Amino acid sequence: MHNAFQLEAVIEKLPLTIECITCFENTLLVGTREGHLLVYSIRSDGASCSVNLDNTHKSFSKKRIAQLYAARALRILISLSDSVVSVHDLFSLAPISVLQKTRGAALFAVHAEEVKTQTGEVQCTLRLCVAVKRKLQLYYWKKKEFQDFKEDLAVPDTPRVIAFSLDSICVGLKRDYHLINMNTGEIRELFPVSRDVEPVAIALCDSRLAVTQDLKTVFVDSEGNLHRQALQWTESPLDMIHWPPYMLSVLPRYVEIRTVESRALVQSLELEGGQHVAKSTQAVFVCSAKHVWRLRPVPIAGQVEELLQQEQVDLALELVDLLPAEEQSAHRQAAEFRRALQLFRGRRFEDAMQQFLELHTAVTLVIGLFPGLLPAEIQSAIHYPLQLPPLSGSDAEKGLEALAGYLTQIRNSLASVNDALLERLSAHLLSTSKEHLAMLVDTTLLKCYLRTTDALVAPLLRLDNVCVPEEAERELKAHGKLQELLILYEKKQMHKQALELLRKHASQEGSTLSGLDPSVRYLQRLGAQHIDLLVTNARWVLGQSPQQGLAIFTDDLPEVEALPRERILAFLEDEFPTLAVEYLQRILHQWDEPRPELHTRLALLLAEQPDAEALAQFLDWSDRYQPERLIHALHNDALWRSRVSVLMRLGHGEEALRLAAPRDPDLAERLCQEELGLFSLWLQLLLSSKEMERAVELLSRFGSSLDPLRIVDLLPRDLKLQRMAHFLVEALLALTRRRRDAQVLKSLSTSALLQAREQRMAAQARKTVLSEDENCHVCRRRIGLSAFARMPDGALLHLGCLKRDLQ
Repeated sequence: MHNAFQLEAVIEKLPLTIECITCFENTLLVGTREGHLLVYSIRSDGASCSVNLDNTHKSFSKKRIAQLYAARALRILISLSDSVVSVHDLFSLAPISVLQKTRGAALFAVHAEEVKTQTGEVQCTLRLCVAVKRKLQLYYWKKKEFQDFKEDLAVPDTPRVIAFSLDSICVGLKRDYHLINMNTGEIRELFPVSRDVEPVAIALCDSRLAVTQDLKTVFVDSEGNLHRQALQWTESPLDMIHWPPYMLSVLPRYVEIRTVESRALVQSLELEGGQHVAKSTQAVFVCSAKHVWRLRPVPIAGQVEELLQQEQVDLALELVDLLPAEEQSAHRQAAEFRRALQLFRGRRFEDAMQQFLELHTAVTLVIGLFPGLLPAEIQSAIHYPLQLPPLSGSDAEKGLEALAGYLTQIRNSLASVNDALLERLSAHLLSTSKEHLAMLVDTTLLKCYLRTTDALVAPLLRLDNVCVPEEAERELKAHGKLQELLILYEKKQMHKQALELLRKHASQEGSTLSGLDPSVRYLQRLGAQHIDLLVTNARWVLGQSPQQGLAIFTDDLPEVEALPRERILAFLEDEFPTLAVEYLQRILHQWDEPRPELHTRLALLLAEQPDAEALAQFLDWSDRYQPERLIHALHNDALWRSRVSVLMRLGHGEEALRLAAPRDPDLAERLCQEELGLFSLWLQLLLSSKEMERAVELLSRFGSSLDPLRIVDLLPRDLKLQRMAHFLVEALLALTRRRRDAQVLKSLSTSALLQAREQRMAAQARKTVLSEDENCHVCRRRIGLSAFARMPDGALLHLGCLKRDLQ
């Protein structure tokens, strides 16, 4: 419970007997059994109040004043005395009218409502219901008098209490409650009245009704439908009043205060003999036969603070809505934060984190709930309004998993955070920049994963994270996560530390980084921008395994292919010359290296090798080497075949043929096929070496491609014509075919020429008449005297339009 109201006596030991009270603003009106009306003014300075009897109207009524109602907006006082309803001026108390029709009245009820018109003027509408024996009389206030509103409504018994609810009236009889529709007169029985208990019914501020039933108060709407659960009192209420969010009930020995929503007991004030209750905009008044007490509401802000101290968050949030608009945000934030802490303390971690997200709570306050995740200087500056017990075991793991989910959502939303929200989220940090907040979030997320789901550590590190490198490195080492530490080094460009780690663990059996493969893969990913570091660290890998080391520069990966090949070649030639040839062979064949310098360099290196066949095969395959540089390195007789290839590239076919002819006739023949002009020299060489049979055989196979007259001049005079018959026949047939082909080509060309002439003549004979009104087919402007062109379909265009169209 907390202090929602402060009780103070305003009238004590009155010599008259109090029958009823009403109030407005700072004025209290007291009606007595003797017919006197007492007017009190009450002044309050916060802690105490002063009460002054301003006026006593002894002649207000000859009999007891049974009921009073002050309508401040209309400046009238409605009273029931001597069984008749009267209307007086609220301030002068001068009589205005007496409702003679109400003679015999037992009680009345008033429904006043202020509405704003279209012009902005505030008007008050007031309806009056008077219970006269077994009838209800209905009136409304207009033109300074009450006028009949509806016909009288009949009820089964004499009403004990009546209350308005929109277009319905709740009537409490001796035995039960009824709800009467004012428009139709329909009566609906609600529920019975408990024995020996007077019925009590009041209208709430939201047009619902609160009706007592023994020790309970139930809530119904204007249709008679029950709303919410009933309030339970310690004794049967004598009177009630609604002071949102509280319901105040006058009991024989107490005034009990409960909340309407949660039904919780808020306060119990000892007050003997209370009978009736009334309220103004500033306080609640309770009267007994001789006393009047004032229940002054404690300021809402103070109640909220007290409730938060007692951890009654729900009630505190109800009260926050009653604060001025400018104060609501801060108090609601504090209350919701306490609610989130209560959820956390109750091990409802997911709900707590969702609450923190909705509140935009400072990230440090959320992380600080888990000791050991924040830097010590930040953790020491954080204090919580609740005592939070430490987490352990499965609770700690579940809490960290919920925190990881919270941090992930913060991480994903950082890009769209505005400056005001960023300042709230970054509380307790040295800087309010997104970068610093992101560093805290990512580093803490890494710590959470290491403690709960280490399978998510590597994916987090592979993202574009902004973990604090020093903290992340320390955490990963403490948990023995070498693979993840390597990923961190790589993403943070800490390549030197990564390579030192790899070299340290390469020879350690059982380590996840043992062997050379991890080092090779890492070096391959470094790329050309780190070529110096790559070459330096490749040295020890090549020293332990040349083939694995060579894969650093030759594997089919984009980063490897983009490495500077001249730099790598120079490194290998200086320190690992035996690998230079293999490196060049791989890059030339694997990546189709186009640069002549590297082709030439491989050829020169192969020329120094004892295997002459490798160079020959390379020269047969490559056409990008520089023959003028290579020819000077081929003096060794073992490299004659390679020298032949280079001489052919240089255009020295005759020299190449003279070199190849005595060593490999088949090669010489292939050279002649590549360059037909060499056949004559090849034939001379064969004849000079007395290889007549091979010469004749050569002529029989390639005679159709040779000039017979030139060949005949080369043949010896004693060679029989019969041996040359096949050659001569083939040569003559070839000459005949060439002549016939030439004649056919000549005829076709002549025909094409004649056809073109006819087309030209036809085009020249075509007449084009251009009138003054002729327009360009493209721009639609008149052609006039401008240069023009005629299209094949007859359309006319400006010559400029045609050129632009063609472009």
